[in-house]
Amino acid sequence: MRFSWKLLISTYILVLITLCASSTILIYSMFDNEMQKEITEAENENTMMRMGMHTLVKEYDKSMYGVQVGVLERVLKRLEINWKNERRQFAVIDLNGNVISSNRLFAGYGTVREIPKDEQELIYKTYKSGKSYYIQMCTRLNLEENSILIINTQDITKTYTLREEMLHVSSIITLCMVMVFGAVNIGIVKILLKPISEMTDATEKIVQGDLEVRVQEGSKDELGMLARRFNLMTEHVQKNILDLEEYARRQDNFVGSFSHELKTPLTSIIGYADLMRTRKLDEETYFLAANYIFEEGKRLESLSFKMLELLVEKDTAIMLEKVSMKQLLDDSFYIVREKMKEKNVQVIIEDTSFFVTADIELMKTVLSNLLENARKAVLENGEIRVSAEQINNRNIISIQDNGRGIPKEELGKIEEAFYRVDRSRSRLEGGFGLGLSICSQIMMMHQGEMLFESEVGKGTKVSVIWKEDCVN
Repeated sequence: MRFSWKLLISTYILVLITLCASSTILIYSMFDNEMQKEITEAENENTMMRMGMHTLVKEYDKSMYGVQVGVLERVLKRLEINWKNERRQFAVIDLNGNVISSNRLFAGYGTVREIPKDEQELIYKTYKSGKSYYIQMCTRLNLEENSILIINTQDITKTYTLREEMLHVSSIITLCMVMVFGAVNIGIVKILLKPISEMTDATEKIVQGDLEVRVQEGSKDELGMLARRFNLMTEHVQKNILDLEEYARRQDNFVGSFSHELKTPLTSIIGYADLMRTRKLDEETYFLAANYIFEEGKRLESLSFKMLELLVEKDTAIMLEKVSMKQLLDDSFYIVREKMKEKNVQVIIEDTSFFVTADIELMKTVLSNLLENARKAVLENGEIRVSAEQINNRNIISIQDNGRGIPKEELGKIEEAFYRVDRSRSRLEGGFGLGLSICSQIMMMHQGEMLFESEVGKGTKVSVIWKEDCVN
């Protein structure tokens, strides 16, 4: 059963019980008050009858029993006429149950089961005869050696009828109120549970893959808070899924590109090795084949090292040390110096005389990669300019070349693993597209960044920036 139905049914039951209980208590309270009035009225009538009889009996001579009986009969004849004219329902009986006097309107006189012990005790009961209800009052009157019981009865059917009518009307009113309340309650429950319904629908859409769905955050109560937390959770889930999808995409590209990069040198190595194994070659051809195998092997070795750096450096703690900026730049240039000579590239390193804090080996990797990329970008006799400065506690190293430049639409992708702007030229230069990805990770470990400025045909400027007080 849905929660909304549970809420509606439980509310209906609660309201129904409350209305029924309150109306019943009210009606029976009014009924009790009316009954007390009827009892009081019957008691007053019985008292008046007893006092009237006692007074008249005392006026006669009661010295002998026989005379007393005659006196009682004369008194009863006199009172009987008055009581019948007043349409009273009465009976006078002795202690043995024998009727001394009564009127034909009297009902239920034979039902006396308990006799009052003295004149102060008054006994009453209510009973039903046919479709009518009565209240019967009984008192005792002591006359010398004998005693009599005075009984009067009143019809209280109207009190019971009124109670039944009130119960009937109350039932109709309760039913109408429950129906009205039900209609109103359905609307209230829909409004109150709207955020939950929206979250249920949103959850279904999320299960189906729609991560853009959100719920309204209108109210400021617990449901509104729940809606806000739900949206926040959905945003985190969406971000995590997008990150996982992006990571999976990069991994696919990584594996695919790496497999492709391995295929070409391995094919060449296998082919030349098979040629050397199966055929007798002259000395020059043999040397060319062996040299090609060597060069392709070196390429594979370089790729393996870069792969190791790319995969391992993510979780490696950096070792910060103080180092001269001039020494850092000179050592980085020394790594690529021989390759710079191959293209007769002029590298100009501006004079720097301050110290910086960094992981020396990792920073050399960054700078040597950037210098190597600059070398690949420039033509024969090209120029590369390196400068460094400290501004507001930030170390900035700039490497600028006058090479081919990078299109603007490619600048956002160049730090991805295996991404190359010009794949054919990169293969010719022996690159794999891993260098800038590694550099980006190293700069993140230094809480720094790399900024690229480039214009096609004029060259590229790369700025390496990190805080002097960077921490692990």
